[in-house]
Amino acid sequence: MGIKMKVYVLDCGKQEVDKRVILSSAAIADADHHHPEAIWTWIPTWAILIDHPQLGYILYDTAISPDAMRERWDIGMQKSGPYIVQEDSTLPARLYQLHVEPEQIGTVIMSHLHNDHAGCLHLFKNATVYVHDDELKHAMKHYMTREELPPYCWLDLDLACRAELNWKTIKKEDGEIIDLAEDLHIVNFGSGHAHGMLGMILDTKKSRPKFVVSDILYSSENEGPPLTLPGIVYDTIGYRRSVRQYQRLKRMYDMEVWYGHDIEQWETLVKSQNGYYE
Repeated sequence: MGIKMKVYVLDCGKQEVDKRVILSSAAIADADHHHPEAIWTWIPTWAILIDHPQLGYILYDTAISPDAMRERWDIGMQKSGPYIVQEDSTLPARLYQLHVEPEQIGTVIMSHLHNDHAGCLHLFKNATVYVHDDELKHAMKHYMTREELPPYCWLDLDLACRAELNWKTIKKEDGEIIDLAEDLHIVNFGSGHAHGMLGMILDTKKSRPKFVVSDILYSSENEGPPLTLPGIVYDTIGYRRSVRQYQRLKRMYDMEVWYGHDIEQWETLVKSQNGYYE
């Protein structure tokens, strides 16, 4: 029969971006159009809260820092992807609306450590933080050397280090699907969009299971066919490999895919202020 797990989609504002960040082919020059006009658009920023009978509160990603457009992000980040959020839509506010304090979160799963996913990570000092081993290694290299490599935010990493979080890394050899608890599974995608990516499968009972792929695929437009890379890719070969892995799992199981930043899909999802999935 399974267990009763509640899944909350946390709407944490949006970023404005050049669409070529999401879809590299959005504006391509040709012989007749040497300087195509850029498409300025927006993407949702979000996290997922899971209320699990066995593990308690689990958080997937930690959205953008409420201070991003003040002192947290440098001017380059602020200009290339300005963060737009109301005070009641930041991640801490969304948790507060559900009567959940950061101290109550026992598990955090990080898809990766980019600035739109790791902005509030330092708040969860009581949690075990799952992250891909290669992702943490490379992010810490950037942090220690102060190498500027957006979309990693140095101050996000600094606060996470100072918080002395309880890290638990997932390595290449740890397997494709890792059973974290009943009805809750981590998918080890490896490198691609970032140095190491983690997805998630949620075996919801009253609706189709959810396949949370984060930035493995920003949107259905990336999936195609044909497959179109986003503008931010660390490992192009790994990206194609991770998409093939995603496609194989999608064929094997009847799952509803949740893309990382799909505007059309975003409009259809039930947000935490209106309900939850179970």
